[in-house]
Amino acid sequence: QQPERILVYICGKVREPGLFECHEDTRIADVVGMAGGLLEEADETCVNMAARVTDGQQIIIYGKDEQAQTLTQQDGGAAVSASAPAASTGGSLININTADETALKTLPGIGEQKAKAIISYRQESGSFTRIEDIMKVSGIKDGAFSKIKDLITV
Repeated sequence: QQPERILVYICGKVREPGLFECHEDTRIADVVGMAGGLLEEADETCVNMAARVTDGQQIIIYGKDEQAQTLTQQDGGAAVSASAPAASTGGSLININTADETALKTLPGIGEQKAKAIISYRQESGSFTRIEDIMKVSGIKDGAFSKIKDLITV
């Protein structure tokens, strides 16, 4: 019997972040390879490379300077597993009303300038009421929205 095909999203400090189709017995290390490998600034200890992936999972590879800061901000310093499936944690989606610049930059196509524009828009116009409202931010149109719509929440 052939393993089931699943979709996994990887972002952060990898060469080609994105959505990848793989088998259910794939390891995180394999998905990192599909994404072109780790960037030099990646913290390879931030995730268990030997863990099996699950359908709908988001894997975030943090930079060496980001890991400690991010873990301190989440759950009072408790490590949040990057290998938890989005469907079961509910916390893997990025809340565009509360995310900081670092979290926003993990989204595909969102660099420093767009992350700052999202935060600036929030401060000036108030919270987003639906995810589509992010297209009101300068520089984020249909193409950019289609890349992030399944990864964000309000």
